[in-house]
Amino acid sequence: MEAVTMPRGVLEVLDRNGRVEQRVAVNGPQLRIGRACDNDLILDDVHVSPHHAAIDASSGHWALRDLHSVNGIRVAAAQQRVSELALDGEQSFTLGLSQLRYRPLDVTVPEALPLRERRHPHRGLALTLVAPLACLAGFGVDALLDSYEPFGTLKLLNAILIPLVAILIWAGIWALIGRLLVQRLHFAGHLAVISLGLLFATTFDSMSRLGAFAFALDRALPWLQAGGLCATFVLILYGHLRLASRVRQRNAFAAAVAFGMLLAGAMQIKQLVYLQRFSPRPQFTLTLAPPGARLVRADSTEAFYARTARLTDALANDASTTAHGNTP
Repeated sequence: MEAVTMPRGVLEVLDRNGRVEQRVAVNGPQLRIGRACDNDLILDDVHVSPHHAAIDASSGHWALRDLHSVNGIRVAAAQQRVSELALDGEQSFTLGLSQLRYRPLDVTVPEALPLRERRHPHRGLALTLVAPLACLAGFGVDALLDSYEPFGTLKLLNAILIPLVAILIWAGIWALIGRLLVQRLHFAGHLAVISLGLLFATTFDSMSRLGAFAFALDRALPWLQAGGLCATFVLILYGHLRLASRVRQRNAFAAAVAFGMLLAGAMQIKQLVYLQRFSPRPQFTLTLAPPGARLVRADSTEAFYARTARLTDALANDASTTAHGNTP
């Protein structure tokens, strides 16, 4: 019988993002994998059998064999269940919900990344402060443009300090969540995520109102604002999930889209309910913009007053009809 060459490889346990969590050398006659404590590789996975699989050469070549487990061996590419997987090169497979990868010792690995010399130790801190400072500047400019009264220092501080405290608390909460889930705070990253998200929201809202004024799209403005709100929620939640969890990129984006649409829809429904409430005051929106920004010609003054006169006559007729109907 021809002698079987001893395998020389490494078995890696991967996390959901494909990062290596554990490595075990394959250098003996057999390597047993399962949840029981007498295995060579113990997987803490309730979907893995006590003695799930083994790597050996019982069939004449080195392979991963299923030991009559409940969930079997599934090839990572197609999730097809197999009873045996030949280890003739790099192979990825799944046992239960655990992702594993076999790599021979002669596999080519990329060269190490060079260490970055921190010639400017304060540069990282400066870059971390750019996002929140830009966000606060955006809040200040937006409040200044929307104000039709004298805008003093106290109003400017009020428009900046309250969002600053809220941003710091929000970033701190997500940093603690990341500390619990992935053992890393990433406070600066969470601070940048919420700051850039709010800056996007402020910029998009100002540009949408200016665009609605320029092209006479007043009726489309609520839908534009709802879309911007949904996009803001998606961007912020996606950034936080990527930093505070080990969820895959596609799953994190899907979760962010789902929750973003849910939150934006809830806020839009609340706004519609508020607008449908009876109020003697007319509903209107105020947009301060230079007249030169109006690119689409609006109704002339004569047309506006004519439409106002027709509306006044219609209201007077309705009031007269109601009065006659209530007369005994």
